[in-house]
Amino acid sequence: MGISAIDVHLPEALRPWPTAHLRRLGRDFDGGYLVDARDLAQSDALLAMGIASDWSFEADFLRIRPTPLRAYDASMGERHFRNKMLRSLLHVHRPSRFSKRLRIWKDYKQFFVGDRVHIRKFVGHGPSDLYLSPEQILSEARSLGRKVFVKMDIEGAEYDCLQALIDHADQLSGLAVEFHDIGARCGELVDFVAQFPLRLVHLHPQNGAHVTRDGVPDLIELTFSSAAMQDAPEDGAALQLPHPLDCPGDPNQPDLRLSFR
Repeated sequence: MGISAIDVHLPEALRPWPTAHLRRLGRDFDGGYLVDARDLAQSDALLAMGIASDWSFEADFLRIRPTPLRAYDASMGERHFRNKMLRSLLHVHRPSRFSKRLRIWKDYKQFFVGDRVHIRKFVGHGPSDLYLSPEQILSEARSLGRKVFVKMDIEGAEYDCLQALIDHADQLSGLAVEFHDIGARCGELVDFVAQFPLRLVHLHPQNGAHVTRDGVPDLIELTFSSAAMQDAPEDGAALQLPHPLDCPGDPNQPDLRLSFR
């Protein structure tokens, strides 16, 4: 018998605009996002804000649209992955851990080469030796081309970036972002969606994360599209949530059944 889905809800203002152009980039389960394929075609660069140990989204994006990549994350790097791999040698009873970390270390060194640049800074407003502000990142990205696609997963710091995204919306081809703490900060997200010119085309609540007592999911993925801004209502497919390409963040946890109020 399957695990029963959990009913959750979000404000009607977050209902996405239907589009027939969604495709999945990145691995199954946590780490992948649905994007409007038309936005890739007009992207001159990819900005990845938050990487950790998974760059499957970036790899899929660049296979389809080879562009410069700037990836921002101070929590990882070649030395970080190498040291984790070497430490795993101490756990001789868990050889699979060493194999996995060796694979990640090698993949990192092979992927981040040439114009695929990892910048060891966090995104946000903090000490300059550790942080780059979203305003600075987006301003500097103008040298990469007219339009950039932004993927953002920065563990709650996304709220500090919202005004910069609005101010630089003219240079964004698309935006895929993971929002945290929705139960407490849903109003900020609703205000952002109302002000942000790009059209919200997909929303996916992540299972495995906290759901408030009122039934609000604390972790959701949103995708915004510049191409969809030109779509008339009859141009889109019927809205499907979850979309057939969606995957639960944790396949071992109950999925979430979403409604809008």
